[in-house]
Amino acid sequence: MSGNPAMVSAYLETLIEQLTGTEKAVPDQDGDYSISYRGARYWARVEGEANPIVRIYSIVLAQLEPTPELYESLNVINTRMTFLRAFWVDSTVIFEHEHVGHSMQEDEFTNSFTTIASATDFFGPQLHERFGGVAAFHESKTDDYATAEIHQPGYL
Repeated sequence: MSGNPAMVSAYLETLIEQLTGTEKAVPDQDGDYSISYRGARYWARVEGEANPIVRIYSIVLAQLEPTPELYESLNVINTRMTFLRAFWVDSTVIFEHEHVGHSMQEDEFTNSFTTIASATDFFGPQLHERFGGVAAFHESKTDDYATAEIHQPGYL
């Protein structure tokens, strides 16, 4: 699949459909796939032409204006997380995990959700309490939410 974002997108759509029971995974106008998995909302997208990557992320906080203190807190979180990164963009705090598109496997894809959920469950409430905004990931949870069972090394 290297060098072919359409093939990576097709594979991503197949994974989403298989994991969620969705009949057809379709990206929104920005190219993001909304994924409801284990009782919470995640997002994924394919980026890049020559070597496409798959970005899987949670929206931790929304409707949040940046401050130097927020950026500092995100930097501290980034030093504690393994295989994830935290950042602010367009009034949102996002926790993101990435895969090389042509070599991503199903178990890696599903592990991304556990890793993201674990980090978001741990750091999200702290960020929300300190900086406000809308706790988007928390609010996306249904009664079926399965708390992340694995805490990745390097944080928590």
